[in-house]
Amino acid sequence: MVGWAPPIEAKYLAPEVHSLMKLDRPVIRAQDLDRVVLLVSEPLEKLKAKAPWVWRYLRYGMTATFASEKSKGKPVPERSTCAARDPWYDLTMLPASERHVCDLAV
Repeated sequence: MVGWAPPIEAKYLAPEVHSLMKLDRPVIRAQDLDRVVLLVSEPLEKLKAKAPWVWRYLRYGMTATFASEKSKGKPVPERSTCAARDPWYDLTMLPASERHVCDLAV
């Protein structure tokens, strides 16, 4: 659902540069970005008590299917890039340059 933003504990979110094509300057400002990425590495069992909104969001991703040409409606953990990670939702081990996450200019 486009534009849908579930409540998520803010400490697990980081601004994301989804495409450099949408940027028109070398300095990235908060108003230049319209996406965030979830950065969480804790096991699901710990998240249920520590970050219940993140836990609910990940559980939703584990069961819901999202149709696309490439993945043919597989649940998120079964998609190739997610299935290659342990746990499937952990992007924290990637360098920031590969996550497209940045520190913003104020």
